[in-house]
Amino acid sequence: MDDKISRREFSKKAALAGLGLAVPSAAISADPVQTDVEKLDRQLAKPLGSDAKKIAKDALAAVQRNTKTRLRTKLPENSEPCTIYVPARRA
Repeated sequence: MDDKISRREFSKKAALAGLGLAVPSAAISADPVQTDVEKLDRQLAKPLGSDAKKIAKDALAAVQRNTKTRLRTKLPENSEPCTIYVPARRA
């Protein structure tokens, strides 16, 4: 039964398939960080200044770089962290 895949592989493939459907080809640009800064600027009430745009661009680039670095770490199967769900009473 070589056709079986792990839950992680399945979720990766499902996420990539959904991402491919969700992102139109016209929205993909050469510099995704610049696009994110422009999107952020459009959502704000007042436009960002040039210094703030530079800081936002650097911060977004750092977040993307750190995410790529973190996702490079391979975990063995069934090593997900424990999550404890505590039920809360309704008010």
